[in-house]
Amino acid sequence: MLVGVFLAGGVGCGRGHVRHTRTRESVARQLGCYLADQFPGARALILSNPFTRSEKCPDMVRRFEQAALKGLKAGFGGRITTAAVVYPELRPGAERRPLAMVRFPTPTPLSYLMAPGQLTRVAGEHADCRLIVSLIGIPAGLPGEPLWQWGDRVSLAFLLPDFQVLDRPELVREAFASGLFAAAVVEQSGEDGTQRFQLVTPQNVDRILSRMAFSGYQ
Repeated sequence: MLVGVFLAGGVGCGRGHVRHTRTRESVARQLGCYLADQFPGARALILSNPFTRSEKCPDMVRRFEQAALKGLKAGFGGRITTAAVVYPELRPGAERRPLAMVRFPTPTPLSYLMAPGQLTRVAGEHADCRLIVSLIGIPAGLPGEPLWQWGDRVSLAFLLPDFQVLDRPELVREAFASGLFAAAVVEQSGEDGTQRFQLVTPQNVDRILSRMAFSGYQ
C-alpha cells in the first residue's frame, strides 16, 4: 500500500486524496487544451503508470491516474486524437524494490524506474504520432536517448514533471528550444507562498526555470 501511494506522487487518503485527484484532472485538462491549440489534428500517445495494470495496485492509485487521463482527453476536446495509452517497461527489480532505485526528493519516482530508452522505443513504434504526453514524469537519462535529437519529428509534454531529473536547467532550455519539449504544467510557490500551477511553454521557460533550484547546479 505504501509503495502504491509513493508511486502516485504521495497523494493522501480520504478527503485529501479526493482533492488531489480533482486537482490532477484540472491541470491535465489545462495541458490538454494548450496542446490542442498548438497541435490541432495531431495524434498523441499518453505515457501512463505501468503499476496500475497490477492486480495489487491500490484503487486510489488507479483513480489518480484515471483522473489525469480524463482531464487530458477533455482538454484535447476532439482536436487531438489519442492513438494509445502506453505503459513503459520498468528497470529490472523495479517492481520488487522501487524505493531503492529512486533519487530523492522527487514527485515523479517513475522517472527513475522506467527502463532506459522507453520514449525512443514507443516513438519509433508509433511514428504517426506527433505528440507524447507523459503523466509519469521525465525519464532519467533522456538526454542520452536517440529521441533527444528528434525535436523535428516528435514533441513531448509533461504533467507535473520534475525538471531536476535532467540535472541542469540548460538541458531543459535546450529541449524546449529544439521543439522536443512542447509544454508542461509544474507546481510552484507564488510570491505569497501559495502553491500554483504554471503552464511552461517555449515562451516562458526561462522565467519558470529562474525560480527553480537545481541540486548541485551553480
